Amino acid sequence: MNDVEQCEFEIRELKAEIKQLKNTKSAEVSLLELFNEEFFGALPNYLVNLTGEGATSMILRESLRDANISLLKNQANLKKRVDEAETFEDKFNQCYSIYQDLGFPFEYEVIKESDEVLVIKITTCPHIDYTKKNPAACNTCAGIKLGIVETLFGVKVPAIKKTLCMAYGDDFCIIEIPKKAPTEIKID
Repeated sequence: MNDVEQCEFEIRELKAEIKQLKNTKSAEVSLLELFNEEFFGALPNYLVNLTGEGATSMILRESLRDANISLLKNQANLKKRVDEAETFEDKFNQCYSIYQDLGFPFEYEVIKESDEVLVIKITTCPHIDYTKKNPAACNTCAGIKLGIVETLFGVKVPAIKKTLCMAYGDDFCIIEIPKKAPTEIKID
């Protein structure tokens, strides 16, 4: 069995497990749990085996960025939640409010806020079981955050800077989110 066939086999096995779990605990398995399993587990693993970690990171980040922008434009209830949030931090928190509403673990604190940047320390991540196995899965969250930030600015934001990451063994994550639209993009 080659690598692609192995990945496809693993995806089929995972889907069968999810289906069985859903049938067994139908009321207890939420769409969010299935999303977690697919977008933080099966899909990143499949893509890493197929394309490598760098390409997987880019594919996850950019596809989830675009999907989130589309959701915020087309789903009035989600857009309303972001629009009604008063502060930048509250708007950004919409990335995780759904997880928190459903009881998924997520804890963070703002460690710096200026006119330019919001620096967040994440101490509990709802996806850590997946991201420790495959750190490329962190880019799923990065894409979601970028989608929200870009919707706020109306322009493409180049990146969210991550200086520490639990997926790579750090005790917490530190991310820097730009609060202003970039006036020029610097390429190092």
